[in-house]
Amino acid sequence: MNIIITGYSLGGYGGMETVCKRLVKLIAENQPETQVKFIFFKEKKGGDEDWYAKLDAQTVHSSIRNTKLRRLHFACLLSCFLSSNKPDLVISLDTLSCYIANVARKLTFGKYPLVSWLHFSIYDLYKYTYILKADAHLVISTGINRQVQELGVKEGDIYTIFNPVGEVEEPIAFSGSPANFIYIGRVIFEGQKRLKDLLDSLVGLRGEWQLHVVGGGDDMARCRQYAEMLGVGAKVKWHGWQTQPWPYVKNNIEHLRALVLTSAFEGLPMTLLEAMAHGVFCVSSNCPTGPADVINDCNGRLYDVGNIAQLTATLQTLIDGTITVDQQQIKRSIAKFYDESYYRNFNHAINNILEKHGRQ
Repeated sequence: MNIIITGYSLGGYGGMETVCKRLVKLIAENQPETQVKFIFFKEKKGGDEDWYAKLDAQTVHSSIRNTKLRRLHFACLLSCFLSSNKPDLVISLDTLSCYIANVARKLTFGKYPLVSWLHFSIYDLYKYTYILKADAHLVISTGINRQVQELGVKEGDIYTIFNPVGEVEEPIAFSGSPANFIYIGRVIFEGQKRLKDLLDSLVGLRGEWQLHVVGGGDDMARCRQYAEMLGVGAKVKWHGWQTQPWPYVKNNIEHLRALVLTSAFEGLPMTLLEAMAHGVFCVSSNCPTGPADVINDCNGRLYDVGNIAQLTATLQTLIDGTITVDQQQIKRSIAKFYDESYYRNFNHAINNILEKHGRQ
């Protein structure tokens, strides 16, 4: 089988990149005869493309200023790539790529199925109705499945495959005093990640605690200044961006009470799965898609997006030790996300899509 995955160029620091690399690894292990190639669209040359150095990937560029003409240019470039690679299946990572790949398929008179594989809540995406250009849809959470159905797609053309995470043998130790909380990800003051909410929630905490922030971003200075203004700066440790965050945590922080995620929206947050694979309890906002698929009473707690008092109260119960944490149970709770289950879901979806929408 020959699979082409296409999308706008990624920065190399997010969950989508992690999942793409892990999927290629799983396909190579389970079906080495299957080829997976990536083609990315980029509007400007330059930037960091090191993250896909080990993938069969290339980038095409267009500097055309007119938006419609630029997308048509990308479609022409993609059609040349598809003509030479003769795919059995094309997967698009974003809404605009669904549109571009559909145009390219028409230009090449292609009979292969076009599949969307989106990694965020649909309604937070630009031109989200473009996913209707696809024949079928791989979705990473039950919330996104529901959203795609709301657009009029038949349930039989949507496949919930979740995201993959590897099993970890040794858990990260549960912290004593102080209670070590951790945030891992992009440092965004408000916007998607809402670090402001996390910092605000710290003000009302009692007892011994620390927050470790492992991540970077343009809002780093603003977040640090805000923590100082709130009077919690001395208890917040800023570790910066780490290419391998979990080995870094093991070597430099060692003990954790919980991971905290305060996002306004997600698809299916990899940071939750990675934390739980290490036996780490998680506290997350109940944003529209993702966290509710992962978190249950044994492995974490959900709070309403933007409800600072609720987040503070949850963190306080962890400081007080009134929540019982069983790290082995946490690891077992995400069994459906481990590689073997994930690949089984992915392979089932692809086979069904090819049978239903493949070449005539």
